[in-house]
Amino acid sequence: MKPRHLIALIVLTLLGGPPAPGTDLFDPPQLAVSPSPAAETSLALDADETVIDTDVSPAGATVAALVRRAGGGQVLRFWTLDGTRPVADRPLPDGFTARALAWHPRGERLFLAGTQGGEQVIAQVAADPQSRRLETIYRSPQKIRRLMVGPRPFETGRDGAGNPVLAYRLFFGLKGADGRYAIRSITEDGRRGYQAIGPKGGFTRFADAAGPPSEIAADWALPLGFHPGGHLLLWEDQGHRFHVATYAGDHWAGTRDLLDNSLRGGSVTVTPNGLGLIQWQPGSTGVTVILDRGQRRSPQCAGHRFDGTPSSVPDGRGLVGVERTDSGLRLVYCPITVPLADVTNAWLFAQAPADRDLIERRGGLLRDLDLEQVYSLYESESYALDQEGGPTPARPYLVTTDIFWELLAAAYEGLFITTERHQSIPAFWDLVAAADRQFRTAAPASPWARVFATLAALRDPTSGAQDPEVALIQRAQGVAQSPALGIPLTYGELLPRGHYSADPEFQNYFKAFTYLTKLAPKGAPVAALQDLPSALRAAAARWVSPYRAFIAPSRAPLVWGDRGTLPAYARHPADQAALFPLSWGFDNEVLLATVFHPDWPEAEQITGPAGPRILPSALDLAAALGSPLASSLLRNELDRYPRLRPVLAELGQRHAAGTGGDLYNRWIDALAMQWAGDLKAPDQGDGALWQAKRLQTGLASWATLRHATVLVNERVAAEGGESGFENIVFSPPRGAVEPDPRTFEAIATLFDLLQALVDDSAGLLRGEMATEDGSELEPLRQAVSGRLHDTADQARRFKAMAERQDRGEGLSGADYEAIYHVARVAEHHFLVFKSLANKELALSNPDPMPKIADVAGDGPYLMAAVGRPMEWDQVVPFYGRRQLVKGAVYSFYEFASPRLLDDAAWRQMLGTQAHPAWIAPFVSRLGLPDGDPF
Repeated sequence: MKPRHLIALIVLTLLGGPPAPGTDLFDPPQLAVSPSPAAETSLALDADETVIDTDVSPAGATVAALVRRAGGGQVLRFWTLDGTRPVADRPLPDGFTARALAWHPRGERLFLAGTQGGEQVIAQVAADPQSRRLETIYRSPQKIRRLMVGPRPFETGRDGAGNPVLAYRLFFGLKGADGRYAIRSITEDGRRGYQAIGPKGGFTRFADAAGPPSEIAADWALPLGFHPGGHLLLWEDQGHRFHVATYAGDHWAGTRDLLDNSLRGGSVTVTPNGLGLIQWQPGSTGVTVILDRGQRRSPQCAGHRFDGTPSSVPDGRGLVGVERTDSGLRLVYCPITVPLADVTNAWLFAQAPADRDLIERRGGLLRDLDLEQVYSLYESESYALDQEGGPTPARPYLVTTDIFWELLAAAYEGLFITTERHQSIPAFWDLVAAADRQFRTAAPASPWARVFATLAALRDPTSGAQDPEVALIQRAQGVAQSPALGIPLTYGELLPRGHYSADPEFQNYFKAFTYLTKLAPKGAPVAALQDLPSALRAAAARWVSPYRAFIAPSRAPLVWGDRGTLPAYARHPADQAALFPLSWGFDNEVLLATVFHPDWPEAEQITGPAGPRILPSALDLAAALGSPLASSLLRNELDRYPRLRPVLAELGQRHAAGTGGDLYNRWIDALAMQWAGDLKAPDQGDGALWQAKRLQTGLASWATLRHATVLVNERVAAEGGESGFENIVFSPPRGAVEPDPRTFEAIATLFDLLQALVDDSAGLLRGEMATEDGSELEPLRQAVSGRLHDTADQARRFKAMAERQDRGEGLSGADYEAIYHVARVAEHHFLVFKSLANKELALSNPDPMPKIADVAGDGPYLMAAVGRPMEWDQVVPFYGRRQLVKGAVYSFYEFASPRLLDDAAWRQMLGTQAHPAWIAPFVSRLGLPDGDPF
């Protein structure tokens, strides 16, 4: 096997393919939460009743209260906050006296701690008020105080087949013979108990674990509550000082003072969104919500005096507690105000006030990333259970259209480069050699003889080293008098840009191509090439023809005699024949029509009181294609240049009439889908971020298209392993899909077109590539066609998910797994497509994503650029609550430059380039928080 094939086989095997559907990674299903009432509500108790303890169902709406009657006996009372169900009592068995209760995190049962037959017991009961069965799971002669269940399961062992056994753990205070309490834990079936925090002599070791579950020593400890992440346990000592213990993956690793011991007395619990704390003080009115590590304190429920620690409802919008009134006790639900209250994982995204404000107003935010590829973000969360340091709570992913735009760009450019390398570049040099011979013999005095002699020398830099014209071409700088043509030429135009800058063969081709097609015609009459022998015209056709599948039709006749089809939208076709049919897509038409041309009809002259408009804006394209945001951002330009408004409107009408079926313009049409004004915005925030993100994504995708075609695109211008105890199991994050199904479909269709191009081009791709599973090799053309088909299928799969989300339908476990593993699709296919640009077809580190293209102007130049990927944090619905998800998106830049820039120069200046003014307000200056809000 050839080395490059062996490398490809190894890398593809390591990468793996898309995840197989139908796994049980996302079982059991996520618990849906009923929304809490917006207004206060209460339930009065009878005069002879006392409330011992309360807790709110993790599914919301239902409160369980342990009620003791004066005449004896206890009942478990179920109260529905929204009043949709009648209050229901469930009598507890005689002889059992409960003192604490806690809901199971799945909501189907409760745990009760109390006394029975002289023993301390913990029992479980079904949440159904009609059920009478009480099952004891734990007994102890020592007094039990408080009871809570950790919100995340633990891997407590292995079954006979070697699969992990998962169980939730109960935590409670257990009184020792010396009267001091320690925090103990048992599994939900009452087994595998250990001391979590307590005296040094009370720690437990297990034969199947290398270390103890905990060695956190304390003279006295009682549990207070868990952080919703499950890895932080709040506890108090005998002096009512508060502490927080941390579970480091597979054991309790240590403890520290909570907020530097700045809180004293009462109790402290964590807000359901994990951002802050709720402190209750006995005898005080209401509670205090504490945020920003104690810097922000907000009194809540000021009109209520709770008898004990109130319980948060799961969507974080209120508290349930017991209140004593003149007529007796009552259960009361009191709404509270907490930033991002119902965003379940707000603590992983928005601990800083500035970020919270952005998310609350906009529904999300953007962050700059120091990453080189879009797919890299989807490898940034640590989900594995066997990683060094143990698992950590992870942020869910958002599958964006940007992923598939970048895959499309990689596939398009890879096929484009392969076509150039194997077809167009050899044909070009054949044409140069033939034309050199022709003019040496037939017209040695023609300036074209000097042009083709120069190009022939350029192909062999050694033989042309003493040629002053070749030296100027190779230098590719500034303006100089041409020794060959005797006129000034802008040799700076020859600076290799786009993918041509990375490879010497392509650099030389870029310079030769541009010299022949752009510089030479300034000093050599093009008409002299029209009557060349048929063999030369055929050689030119072999050079030009491979490009036609990738670019739009030209607006100029071709000097070699094959004019092609003039695009219908081209209102001002070029009169002079060209040596190459430079692409004239609808974007070129927009950029041309929105700048000043003195010889155009007056209605089309873009000028105003301040003078003519010299450079267009990328926003012109988006506005012409229907972006309401782009139109609003151009408001000042529309006022400065009154004719710009009707010109843009007329361009929109021309686009609606159709642009043809070529691949280039189909890409432009797909961008119109990205910018469509009728797409429903997410029902989160004010929609402004969503619109700005869509505009930025489309413009960046357009910049990648122009980057790939920078040489063949006409640039317009205005004129003038086992190591611990039990792994804590964090639920695999259930992500989301960008709610833009039409763009996913438009991109999938572009992949279909690329696949058709490959299938119809028998000689385009030569060589072999590893199969999807990496087990063998297959013909390159077949392999690439299959990858293009698979990527289109993946785009349509996410399209279907976006449609279900829009309809308010739930996603399946297989859907969530596809989101969870989206990096496999993104990276795997991206590297395959990028390998097409490699001469050896080998998988290697691709160039960083930032790229730049000159799209208009003749100095200054309008530059359209893609920067590093950005992170998009967005609030999405989540089973009755909300959550934040993160996805990778493009960054886009547009600016005027006095000189042409290649990718290397752009990457050097990227750190100093400001975001466009219309995207900057949505960009956070902060990175993601470290996950510890205390």
